[in-house]
Amino acid sequence: TVSPWSAVASDGVTARIRSVDGPSGHRALCLDYDFHGRSGYAVARRNLSMHYPENYTFDLQWRGSGPANNIEFKLANASGDTVWWARKPALELPEAWTPLRIRKRQIQFAWGPHNDPVLKESAAFELTVRAAKGGAGMACIADLGFRELPPVSCASTAVKNRSMPAPSTPKPILWSPKCWMICTSKPPI
Repeated sequence: TVSPWSAVASDGVTARIRSVDGPSGHRALCLDYDFHGRSGYAVARRNLSMHYPENYTFDLQWRGSGPANNIEFKLANASGDTVWWARKPALELPEAWTPLRIRKRQIQFAWGPHNDPVLKESAAFELTVRAAKGGAGMACIADLGFRELPPVSCASTAVKNRSMPAPSTPKPILWSPKCWMICTSKPPI
């Protein structure tokens, strides 16, 4: 359902969100945008209070259409003044649903008065399309999930013996509109 999401755009840019069928049978979110020959941005935003463990990953499916534009996944604090992001510059989105994993190490401090480079908590999640080539198109996401991973230590990254078994995969931690829950299947977006 798109009800927890809202669309925001810069002056002269059109942004609209809608619900579509996702790859797993659940509903997915699409952000339709049109830059009308201008620079700017289109945003799908959702309030979502989160506290981050030492290591984690976001997993989702995505697809879209339109010219190559900058795709940004943003996490903002409650005031919206401090933002962390993962960016995909000048990217043409895949036409078919494609898995995407955003790891902790790919999320960087973007701007704001709280200049701690480590993301500890956020209050909003945003999918942003920022004009590179501009034009009109859509950016869609589905099966958005969050998963805590085992902590990364210097010793674990410097292991030379590759015959050691991989750590067991934890259950994904996903959100529902009202609370966090541990589940084995992904809920609708």
